[in-house]
Amino acid sequence: MMHRDPRHRATRKAARPRVGVFALVAAVAFLPAWATANPLDLYGLGARGTAMGGAMSALASDYSALYYNVAGMAGAKSSLGIGLTLGLDDVRIRLKPRPQGYDLADLGPGSARVPTKYRVNPRSNTDDLPDTYGFHIGATGRLGFDELRVGIAAWLPMNAVGTQRSHFADEREQYFANQLHFELIGERAQQQVIVFGIAWQVNKWLSLGGGFDFLPSSRTVAQVYLDNPTDQSHVLMTVDNVQLGSLAPHVGARIEAGEAMRIAVSFRGANHFGLDLENAVQVRGFQETDDSYPVIQHVAIAVQSTPPEYVLGAAWEGDVLQVGLDLVHIRWSEYLNHQAEPQKNWANTTSIRLGGELRSSAEQVWRAGLSWEPTPVPEQTGRTSYVDNDRVSASVGGGHQMRFFQRDVELGWFVQLQQLLPRDTNKKRLDEQPPCGPGVDVVCDEVADNTTDPATGEPIAAYQGLQTGSPGFPGFQSYGRLIAVGFDLKWAF
Repeated sequence: MMHRDPRHRATRKAARPRVGVFALVAAVAFLPAWATANPLDLYGLGARGTAMGGAMSALASDYSALYYNVAGMAGAKSSLGIGLTLGLDDVRIRLKPRPQGYDLADLGPGSARVPTKYRVNPRSNTDDLPDTYGFHIGATGRLGFDELRVGIAAWLPMNAVGTQRSHFADEREQYFANQLHFELIGERAQQQVIVFGIAWQVNKWLSLGGGFDFLPSSRTVAQVYLDNPTDQSHVLMTVDNVQLGSLAPHVGARIEAGEAMRIAVSFRGANHFGLDLENAVQVRGFQETDDSYPVIQHVAIAVQSTPPEYVLGAAWEGDVLQVGLDLVHIRWSEYLNHQAEPQKNWANTTSIRLGGELRSSAEQVWRAGLSWEPTPVPEQTGRTSYVDNDRVSASVGGGHQMRFFQRDVELGWFVQLQQLLPRDTNKKRLDEQPPCGPGVDVVCDEVADNTTDPATGEPIAAYQGLQTGSPGFPGFQSYGRLIAVGFDLKWAF
């Protein structure tokens, strides 16, 4: 494969940028809709699991076990269910006012960088996260033997087929939305999810299970021809898009540790929505260099990245009361940002989930849950502005038993509140900010102080000191809450 040749003349480089944008836009139009289980990570699967704070690895036995711990399906009744979730995003990112003197100066056609005043979008706060409207369906059944169960579940958004948006977490974002983004909520919930698996009851005290999340990927090659380099609004283009797929494993085990105690362990593999985009750009008048024609532009994008997850759970089950406790360890040090770059400085986290279910009668149960989700994102005092907050979640719900067409049916409901603990970020200033470049982690200078006037050879006064258009500079605040309500109907047979 050919790559961009650094020997290209400046005039040749100038003719390319908009061509690349056209090609990338066309490529994105062909993206597949399937994505990873992030809506389930945020809200849970099923009214019972959400109402109990997600502490379900040792308790789930219907199709929701496909998410919480697939081994839970073993030995349970066959089930079928459908449910609806409404999630309201009431979260905010407030940018701190930028003092004068840091914007990229306007020196006319000779400006070293595009002046700040020419940004397509002004620097702005973030208030417009989309709400989530979705429904799920799931089923489990026997696989020819009493000891085996198989199941499948899907979560489907109703307000979008699927949403994938990439962005930059540093000064490059000024050329696009020019605002900050919540890294782990928001668009992550606007995705379709499919999980499936099989469970085996080895003996009366041990159950095992395994399955997969369906993971998409896409490879797009755009062939672009530009006949007139001075008019890039008219191009010829063809797009080849290949929809690829991969499977991320999830496995689990459940141990009966006595009459009322149960222990569970599970593992879910890393996954992300991967896009591989390549443009082959042909520009008339620049075909004389054989080893660099056409120009090849390559972009790798990763969105909805979810690192490996390990769960240790326990449950106590009495005739009237059931209690579950889960510890969820996530290796965020393996998280991929939207440019498919690992964030090794992110912290691995351990979340705590606690839930209970009280049976008040043969037809009625009441549920409640609490959870603590620490953020993996370190203090953003340097170049990047990833936004995420610690979250505390509380939920309540209930289940109403009934008979319908000679079958046991449960109507379940839940109300969930996730509170983002407020976070205040201030960028750290150094005595001298280094120029922006690979490997620079601190706030960086977009125009070097030694930039000279080509006419006089003297340093340009307007470029002295720190020049940055990063939307996160000089700081920001993030806070808010997520509210979710929903219900489901489940048949057991």
